[in-house]
Amino acid sequence: MSMTAEYRGQHGDPTGKLAVHVHAGVRRRHQDVPAVRALKRSNPGLHLAVLTPKKLADMWRLVSEVDEVIAFPTAGRGVFRVARLIRGRGFDTAVVFPNSLTTGIEARLARITR
Repeated sequence: MSMTAEYRGQHGDPTGKLAVHVHAGVRRRHQDVPAVRALKRSNPGLHLAVLTPKKLADMWRLVSEVDEVIAFPTAGRGVFRVARLIRGRGFDTAVVFPNSLTTGIEARLARITR
C-alpha cells in the first residue's frame, strides 16, 4: 500500500513550515508515524514539526522525517497554553490528526489559519 501526501505552502510552494498535531495515545502512533513520514517524503523541503504530549516526545525524536518536536504537558493542558507553545514559530499550515474541537481551537489560537 502506498501513501502519498502533497503539501503546498501559503503560495503553492512545497516548502514552508507545517505543524502536525498527533494523537496523545501511544496506541495511535501506528497511524500517525506513516502519515508524518508520507508528508515529509512527498515534500522534502518542508520543515515538519510534530506537536505531541511530553510522554511521546522521545519516540517522535526517533522519526528521521521530523525536523522539530514540540512537547506539551498533558497535566494542566489548556488550549491557550498549547497555542502559546506554537504561536510565533512561523507555521503556515497545521495538520490536526485528533478529530477534536480542542486541537482545532489550539491551531486557530496559535494563528495558524490553514
